[in-house]
Amino acid sequence: MQTLLTKLKTVQGLDSGPLCRHIQPYIAHVHGQGYKLKTIRMHLCLMANFNRWLVRTGRGLRDLNERTIEAFLRRHFGQRTWRAGERPALLRMLCILRQTGATPQAKAVSLTPAQALAAQYRQYLTEERGCSGGTVENYGRHVDRFVAQRFGTGPVRFERLRAQDVITFVQQEAGRHGRVYILQVVTGLRSFLRFLRYRGDITTDLAAAVPSVANWQETDLAKHLPADAVQAVLDGCDLTTAVGRRDYAILLLLARLGLRAGEVVTLQLEDIDWDNGQLTVRSKKGRGWAALAAAH
Repeated sequence: MQTLLTKLKTVQGLDSGPLCRHIQPYIAHVHGQGYKLKTIRMHLCLMANFNRWLVRTGRGLRDLNERTIEAFLRRHFGQRTWRAGERPALLRMLCILRQTGATPQAKAVSLTPAQALAAQYRQYLTEERGCSGGTVENYGRHVDRFVAQRFGTGPVRFERLRAQDVITFVQQEAGRHGRVYILQVVTGLRSFLRFLRYRGDITTDLAAAVPSVANWQETDLAKHLPADAVQAVLDGCDLTTAVGRRDYAILLLLARLGLRAGEVVTLQLEDIDWDNGQLTVRSKKGRGWAALAAAH
């Protein structure tokens, strides 16, 4: 952790002020959640601006709450829409401050049934799927809008949820945002609808009703390499050298087991069960794992 703090010490504006003594716990928390160093630095730059704003406006830790954060975001960004991770980052800091007693606890707020459902989905992503904080935030913000649009503040009636509701929501979002954003929308929505089916809330596979996003830029690209092309790549590895054997093993994991590049990179020797021919593939946060039969 000390090495991480040294790398982040160039962020100015956090050497004094209300948030000064509470930055290290925040860094430890998000680092443990699997956030990348670049993302943590962006969060700290935001914290520095927030910290300076608190000093200018004469506010202290006892004044911090959700309304204070909203006031800062409106003042700091004006009419520009802030990025998806900025509000959650400040709310995460507020949560840490409340846990340590530096800031008063929030008054109990009753959630609407739709908001409670979205919160359960976030908990599922975190605890059962082992998703990183960034993934939970990205998926959750789209689900928030979907459930709010479909159910409002009333009861959540799953039997009234139809494929057309899903299609209409995606079409409306597509009319306001670009392709990259819509890709996140449809991915998050499919994940949420699979979650509902997994819990037994719905019996119809509504995830299949989520529209696909056209990708005209890649229409001429093959979706995967044919078997002979994969074999040609494998044959190109020099098995008489350590580097060649390493490359051969990596390519086998990618081609035959379908592992992601990040999953291959994080493999350790202790993840290999030589006796049973299995690998342990860990999630982004290192909590969940899955055993896969190794290719022979």
